[in-house]
Amino acid sequence: MTDHKEEQELELEALNSIYPDEFSLIESDPCCFQVSIASEPEKQEDQDCRVCATLQFTYIDTYPDDAPVIDVPSYEGLDNSDADDLREYLEQEENLGMAMVFTLVSAAQEKLIELMDKLKTQKEDEKLRKEKRSRGGRESRQLFEQDESMENSDAAFLESEVKVDESLFQEMDDLDLDDEDIE
Repeated sequence: MTDHKEEQELELEALNSIYPDEFSLIESDPCCFQVSIASEPEKQEDQDCRVCATLQFTYIDTYPDDAPVIDVPSYEGLDNSDADDLREYLEQEENLGMAMVFTLVSAAQEKLIELMDKLKTQKEDEKLRKEKRSRGGRESRQLFEQDESMENSDAAFLESEVKVDESLFQEMDDLDLDDEDIE
């Protein structure tokens, strides 16, 4: 028969030594603790793509034969759906029968890197779209300014005599128009 309490205590001790600054014990009975993780961008200019999360684990009496309760109570750089996806992803990891929190934290760190890369790609795409729109606007204006025929086009139109084919409007009585539409 497995001594669940002893295995839980051994895992807590190991986690505390592996994550000395990131680990914090919240409650001892039932055992509840948090591990804070982050994905750090390699480049300084990508610091706004940094993502981090606090993972909270609560052992149940039969852990590690049964999975712990997993929560993501706080996070930065993620939206609510990303945090929910992270929690659901961790809940699907199957390592029953052995201490699994280290494996779950490692999987979460990998997932945060994926999310950071996704965020970085989105920001780069947005930057390119803005540059393209800005460049496109300047190009159109420059083309307009360079085309000398445009300078006088409106004036020439206003000065010309416009001919209207009134036969197109002879059957106006058949149309259902309000007085506002006519004016």
